[in-house]
Amino acid sequence: MQIVQVHNKTLLLNPDGEIHAPFSLFLNNKFDNPHTRESVAGGLRLLQSFLQAHSISLPDRALEGLCLLPNEIESLRELAYRPVDEVEQMTRGFIQRISKSSKDDPARNLKGAVESNTAARRLDQIASFLTWYLEKVLEYRIRSAAKREELGHRYELTTENLKESIGGGKKGHSNEIRSLPRDVYLKIIREIFLRPKLIQSASGKSSSTMMRDRAVALLACEGLRPGALGNLTLNNFRWRVGDVAGGYMDLRDNVAKRKTKVTTKTPVQKGIGSSTQAYNSEVTVKLWPWTCAAIKDYIDGERAALTEKTLTNKTKGFLFIAEHGGPIGDRTTLSAAFVRIKKGLLAAGLLDKSKSDQYLNNDHYEFTAYTLRHSAASFFFEEKHGDKDVFDQMRTRFGWSADSLMPALYARRSISDRANIDMADFFESLLLEQKKTKEVV
Repeated sequence: MQIVQVHNKTLLLNPDGEIHAPFSLFLNNKFDNPHTRESVAGGLRLLQSFLQAHSISLPDRALEGLCLLPNEIESLRELAYRPVDEVEQMTRGFIQRISKSSKDDPARNLKGAVESNTAARRLDQIASFLTWYLEKVLEYRIRSAAKREELGHRYELTTENLKESIGGGKKGHSNEIRSLPRDVYLKIIREIFLRPKLIQSASGKSSSTMMRDRAVALLACEGLRPGALGNLTLNNFRWRVGDVAGGYMDLRDNVAKRKTKVTTKTPVQKGIGSSTQAYNSEVTVKLWPWTCAAIKDYIDGERAALTEKTLTNKTKGFLFIAEHGGPIGDRTTLSAAFVRIKKGLLAAGLLDKSKSDQYLNNDHYEFTAYTLRHSAASFFFEEKHGDKDVFDQMRTRFGWSADSLMPALYARRSISDRANIDMADFFESLLLEQKKTKEVV
């Protein structure tokens, strides 16, 4: 299936060029953000390949009071581990075989399989579509109340099984928040600020955009989303040089200033113009003084040097600009910055696993904009947990909706961390006492 963007709408097209109406309506009715639509479309494309390969018609099934059968859910689960582009290139027969892999040789064990979290997310997306499809397409066409109830029960069982089939339904658990431990988080901030030469190019040399990347990373450490980082203007930044109290960044909708077509690759502030969820999209964020100093170093250094190279100012007022002198127009530019920083941090041993970290199974921590955002939220709660309105403060500070449950996840994670640290200290004291006792004896 092909994804196209038309007048701020996302359409999914069948191979013959026809619009897949249910999928397209679902994407545009449920989601405002084009990046989210593109992500959710992956699950829908997987479902379409599966339905075609197994000759399943959802409308025909509805006439029989059925949705997906248990064995079909098991098969779809296996297929969810394969890359979507790969699945769409498979023949019907191959999809049937791979989605019915034996327990001894499941599809998830084949080369190129996606992570369990990715597969689970796809099944979640499919479940969300099926719920919408029942409510918006099927139910009002069924006159019999008994038939509607029966079909509703079948769809409910299907969606529940899809959501629970991978990972035991742990979505939303506090352990899913991949924050850096406090000491690692603060050490990374310190090193990025003091040693920007850690930021390396592909050749291993200092990056030509290291001051820009340094400022971007420190803003991510403040909790800003990737889309917001590429959407800031000079006027959004307020700081008096030398003010140890810090400064401010106004997060606003600056998309119109680009005066170019906005695509799924364009960095945009999450939730701007959303009609489906009330994000706190336009907020003012208090910045630490070192973040402000890094931004000012970039403005007076790399940014000024780039703008002076051209006769006309191409920046359109945006804070972070690409090497061509214009606004950053592609999210991959920001992703590449974090890859460069990660390379330097790994080489310096700054992403090595902390001995006290019970959550990390690997030897090194991930380093992305969202890792830093999660870490900023955990740090914020740790610092402010004594305030009665800490959850409301977090919703405002991190741009969550008024009824978001995200603060509670960070609270559970932080409380669990503190308890484990306390018990580790207690056990250490027991070992010391035990050693003293043996020495006395």
